[in-house]
Amino acid sequence: MFLIRSFIFVVILMMAASASEAAPVPLTVNLDEAVVVTGTPRLQLDVGGATRYAPYLSGSGTNALSFSYPVVAPDFDRNGITLVSPLDLNGGTIRDLNGNNANLNFTVPNTSGVLVQSYTVAWTTSPITATNETAAAFNIVGAPTSGATYNYAITSDGGAGTVTGSGSITADPHSVTGINVSTLPAGTLTLSVTVTNATGTGNAKTNTVSGVFTGAVDGLSAGAAYSTRRLSSTYTGSLIRVRRSSDNAEQDIGYTLAGNLNTTALTTFCGVNSCFVRTWYDQSGNGRDAIQTTNGSQPRIVNAGAIDTVGGRNAVRFLGAQSMTGAAVTQNLLGNTPTFSVVVSPSSIVNYTPIFIWRASGSVNAMNMNNAGGWTYHWNDTITTYNWTGGPAITTGSLQAINVSIQPGFATYNKDGSSFTNTTPHATTSGTAPILIGNDTCCGGRFLNGFVPEIILFPTLSTVNNTALENNQKAYYGIP
Repeated sequence: MFLIRSFIFVVILMMAASASEAAPVPLTVNLDEAVVVTGTPRLQLDVGGATRYAPYLSGSGTNALSFSYPVVAPDFDRNGITLVSPLDLNGGTIRDLNGNNANLNFTVPNTSGVLVQSYTVAWTTSPITATNETAAAFNIVGAPTSGATYNYAITSDGGAGTVTGSGSITADPHSVTGINVSTLPAGTLTLSVTVTNATGTGNAKTNTVSGVFTGAVDGLSAGAAYSTRRLSSTYTGSLIRVRRSSDNAEQDIGYTLAGNLNTTALTTFCGVNSCFVRTWYDQSGNGRDAIQTTNGSQPRIVNAGAIDTVGGRNAVRFLGAQSMTGAAVTQNLLGNTPTFSVVVSPSSIVNYTPIFIWRASGSVNAMNMNNAGGWTYHWNDTITTYNWTGGPAITTGSLQAINVSIQPGFATYNKDGSSFTNTTPHATTSGTAPILIGNDTCCGGRFLNGFVPEIILFPTLSTVNNTALENNQKAYYGIP
């Protein structure tokens, strides 16, 4: 007779390719002499309270027998697995070369370092888009379903911010749904999940997912584009640069995964103070930023800790004495057939209240509101004002999508889906003055009092693309 002398464990747990398994645990049994094995003896294990077996693999004719424990879902043991004596013949035999049976009892070795956690995690919403970013989901696969809980954290490589959550695992796989990741900065999202039960907390398991963004001006050639949302999937800069009222410190503010203004970053920077827009970045790719360096003339974006919004959307607030200048945006630059697209909510309307204007000697180009609640525009003419009579009135206190498309013989005015045409011939452009947003220097100064979340200027824009853009603006800003 002879004894099983000792156990030697060479154990490395690794994530396996399968979503529900981990790498097998190899076990070596050393005996005091060579043996012959028949059948499939096995070692019994306690894995987190569950009985598992490591079947015999090889070694007959030697004194070193190899066994392997095939980790399967939902195996989970953070205290370390435990071997159970005696070795189970399972209908087989272990005998020495003289035919004597082995003594199957053994002293249980310390296997507290052999930890098992078979669970994995995987996004089931992929990619993340503007249509699903408030209801993302993932699965936890191969975790214990009795008395187990989970915690998760989601981050973006595009900047700071974390979405967290927790719950109880009730099924395998366990689905976690309805996660709102829209507040995270744009980028690749990393999901990190830990599972806990009576034996402890598992290591964090991770999975990544990319975000896919489609912008309102994708495929279009804008001359300049300013907005409190991301307009183009190719634009990767910030949306605005703000100045904090308490100390005049400045910071760039970007966008979230869904392309919205990163209000988390904005409120963190501004705190209970007000913040004003120093730079409204051009998203066209042309670098034609609108700037206001004079503190007292900067429009507002945060009022004593509260972000300026209208209709539930962030907007730059012009208070009747503020303006911005796009020095690189001139009338000549846009040519003779431009389209001007704005989203605006006036708080009050007086004669020739400006949204934006170029004013140079001998020419003027502007989009204005008049005190009758209607729109006017000028194109390269200081005297003639082109009005739409009978068109929908401009109202105060609500967002409206407006654009003007100019052709040599006519111009088309669109407001919230309604279209009107002015057939007065238009002169060719000659202006070199920069664009002013919210201010007309004429007549002692005329200023805008209202909210402007978006201004986009095109050298030209087809009717089809114009309609698509307006529909996009209506949908995003909730305009009827």
